[in-house]
Amino acid sequence: MLLGPCRVCWGRTLEPFLDLGPRRAALCRGCGLVQLYPAPPEADALRPADASADPEGLAAAVARRLDLGPEDLVLAAASGDGAALVPFRRRGVRVLGVEASPAAAERARRRGVDTVEDRFDAGLARALTRVHGPARVVLAGRTLERAADPHDVVRAVRAALTHDGLGVFETADPAALLRGARAGALAAAPCRYPAALLRTLLRRHGLKVIAFEEARRGSLRTVAAGEGSAWAVEASAEAVPLAEAGLELERVRTWRDAARRAAGVVRLRAA
Repeated sequence: MLLGPCRVCWGRTLEPFLDLGPRRAALCRGCGLVQLYPAPPEADALRPADASADPEGLAAAVARRLDLGPEDLVLAAASGDGAALVPFRRRGVRVLGVEASPAAAERARRRGVDTVEDRFDAGLARALTRVHGPARVVLAGRTLERAADPHDVVRAVRAALTHDGLGVFETADPAALLRGARAGALAAAPCRYPAALLRTLLRRHGLKVIAFEEARRGSLRTVAAGEGSAWAVEASAEAVPLAEAGLELERVRTWRDAARRAAGVVRLRAA
């Protein structure tokens, strides 16, 4: 029996492949998104500190592409305690966090990171640009895989950016999951996006992927820019989706096999 709706394509095309108790892991036959069904409440899924688990690596990835100065703004969604913004602040760049958790927002302010206590969406992004100006960089972190409406996340990033700015997303890497299938990992993220789907989703809202790169073990960093910008598309933007195509991520059998391997590992450890 197919379930739905899918949080990206909205089709009732979700085929379950793993029972996780209150929820099931399912593959969308329509768009290829692996997701938990029913989806966790957004308040639970959008945990603080989603902006990045590797702040220095994130800052280095941006610095390779942009020479930021004191007039530039780096905006972070779901910024938690502001850790992702600290390396930019040390470089003298203006920073602004958006964090829905009052406790996390207060911790960020105590470390000197100006933080708006709110949920990051397209309406807020437009309001922030009127007050602070558009951002040269938007750190979307893991909000794309955790938000109830990923389309609004992308719209928000696009609305907040300068014409030549960069949006940086981090998502769980489905290819890495297949290489080391674990039951806990299958349940760890509400969504797992194939690179081709990320490219399609971003393009729909006016962003082009210019690069895919490994963010940390098991995660994929996506760097995007406005469709009309002068940013050249790097080789990884084509190479990563091509490599994933050989893994048959769009077939539910691939994920069922991964779930069986994960269950086998659990049984072996128990023995």
